Amino acid sequence: MYPSGMWSLTYCSKQGPHPVKNCDRAKATQFAQEHKLRYYNAEVHQAAFCLPTYIKEMIDE
Repeated sequence: MYPSGMWSLTYCSKQGPHPVKNCDRAKATQFAQEHKLRYYNAEVHQAAFCLPTYIKEMIDE
């Protein structure tokens, strides 16, 4: 975890798949198992796209 400040990831698409709604959980799980990933899983994928409340409020303004 980064000790201070915010890190960000930008995901942009005009018509592409939604990173959470179109996430194939079975495929994500299979990918993690095949590559013996110790961090990534379907739940982490979904959580990576969650926004803190203060960011949601800024977007809604």
